[in-house]
Amino acid sequence: MNDFIKGFTHAMAGFSWILRPKIRRFVYIPLAVNVLIFALAIGLLGQYASTWVAGLIGQKSDWWSLLQWAYDIVVPVLTVVIYLALVLVAYFSFSAVANLLAAPFNAQLAKAVEQRLAGQTV
Repeated sequence: MNDFIKGFTHAMAGFSWILRPKIRRFVYIPLAVNVLIFALAIGLLGQYASTWVAGLIGQKSDWWSLLQWAYDIVVPVLTVVIYLALVLVAYFSFSAVANLLAAPFNAQLAKAVEQRLAGQTV
């Protein structure tokens, strides 16, 4: 628990750095890239997820009529599982793509913070 609190305070100290005027300008582009990619991923997931889930589950065939009670239980559970899997795939894909695209700008941000920590002008 102590490490969690220590990590949380370090994260808050890091957030205070992005509010500094000479550092803030290096934050805008990576932040914009992340917001744009995240909005695109959520939009695509929201638009196509129901179609994907319906295609994966398929139509109810005649033999399911014998097990109507099982169909009524299995389909909602399977739908939730598929949606959770799609959200996880979108999350990890977002992280990888966002880090890849924002890497050059993050390097500039890290350089500016290091210069500021060393007492040099940015």
